Amino acid sequence: MPSTASRGRTSPVAFLLLVASIAFSAIACRPPTPAPDGPPTVVSSWTDTARTVLSTLEWAVPAAKALVAVIVPDPANVLVERALDGVADAAGRFQESLDAYESRGGDRCAAYAAVGGVHSALVGLAQVLADHGVALGRVLERVADAAAAIVDQLVPACDRDAGWRSAGRDGDLRLRAIEATARARGLVLRRDLDGLHPPSGR
Repeated sequence: MPSTASRGRTSPVAFLLLVASIAFSAIACRPPTPAPDGPPTVVSSWTDTARTVLSTLEWAVPAAKALVAVIVPDPANVLVERALDGVADAAGRFQESLDAYESRGGDRCAAYAAVGGVHSALVGLAQVLADHGVALGRVLERVADAAAAIVDQLVPACDRDAGWRSAGRDGDLRLRAIEATARARGLVLRRDLDGLHPPSGR
């Protein structure tokens, strides 16, 4: 008959089973990647998320430019438009790397670098906008989240030094820090870019 002390301890096998169960539950309960311009959806692969990111930026960048021209006075609007051009350029490089990967079995680490460029460009845009009193807006925030999710998915194969670092978490912290810094300066960021929507017929 086991002693009272032995009954109070968990055996090594039981402990490992418990750890495995907790890990599986954490993975199974992870929320799906949100689509940039809609409610959360289940995404089958990183390339599907990439196509959503690119198709959203295709209409969102011009829409943001048109709005910025109205709400941000000269000469500040020139700086914001340049930042938006930077996002469009980064998206173009990502498009090329994605096309190469899908059509010719290209290097997905090139896509990893390119989508990282998209995410960095969006964070840079958020900073320029905040400097002129405007928030990034929900649509572009979701695009940034989706781009970061792709980075996180491709990290294990493309950046062995990344460890447990998460682009999604780090990017979210950077965006929040931008808004917090603006608030600390007494700025209430305008939310005009929350209203971005695709043109009719898309």
